[in-house]
Amino acid sequence: MIAHDGKGSWRPISIFNKLLRTLSWVRIVILSASVLFLGKILGKWVWPDQVNLRYVAAGLGAIVLLKLISDLPAGYGRAHKLLKNKGRWSDAFIAFLPLEIGALIKLDRSLANGFYGWVRRVEIPPPKHTGDKISFWKESQYQTIFVIILIACLADIPITALIAGAVQHDAERRNLIHLFILAVTCYALVWILGDRWLVKASYHVLTDKYFHLSVGSRYSADIPLSRIFSAKVLSETPEEWRKKFGVDQRDISVVCPISADRPNLLLELSDGPEIPIEKFKLMTSAPRYLLVFVDQPALVSQTISCSLSDYN
Repeated sequence: MIAHDGKGSWRPISIFNKLLRTLSWVRIVILSASVLFLGKILGKWVWPDQVNLRYVAAGLGAIVLLKLISDLPAGYGRAHKLLKNKGRWSDAFIAFLPLEIGALIKLDRSLANGFYGWVRRVEIPPPKHTGDKISFWKESQYQTIFVIILIACLADIPITALIAGAVQHDAERRNLIHLFILAVTCYALVWILGDRWLVKASYHVLTDKYFHLSVGSRYSADIPLSRIFSAKVLSETPEEWRKKFGVDQRDISVVCPISADRPNLLLELSDGPEIPIEKFKLMTSAPRYLLVFVDQPALVSQTISCSLSDYN
């Protein structure tokens, strides 16, 4: 298929290439894992002599390779721009990678630093912005969920060890499984403890020009007050509010320490230039509505509304 770029030259554009660009890496990983799992089930129980997982894996590998190739031009542009601005080579390499993979590396590095801070009891520097401190830790369910997940991780080691011993009778392979489970559990604990250390030390800041949102390594955004159309207390669940007003899920961004917390502050943004936000170290643009969790939603809503009077 040939398409014209409007500048007198022609370039080939394939439908498959467009599809690859629209598919995120998260969806590709989920799709690949699902196809491999389904292929294994079919190959073992339904068509044992007809399904060959090698061909399935080869096809999925080709899709991943083509996705990498389609992301190369954008990655090269990001890395070149960073090096042009005298950035570090390590940061340029991360910028060269696909966005989701680069964000995962940065998230891992941030959580590892958080774990190091927890071990050393190093205080996290306060934000550079000076203004009203808006907390979300006191009323959050984060601490309860954290304890549950911590207990689950620690209890998982002996349970999976018993299961591995019952399923795998080869001593050498069984030891490898035990080591793998232990390594995964320890790495998960690094993420959990590092995330808690960062989330507990973070808070939002309201200045005379911006509403700075910060939730550890999970969320970061600088919202200009001039772009906030309204700030209201959200008394219903996000799903109930969304269905009530017919709001699309893509027009919503939830800013909470953990998914168990119900957002209680609704920020509606006005039309204008894109506002960059960072979710789990992945840069994107702010949607029209921000659903935020804070300790005192009524007070925060009133404070923001008073600040908005200067822009109306």
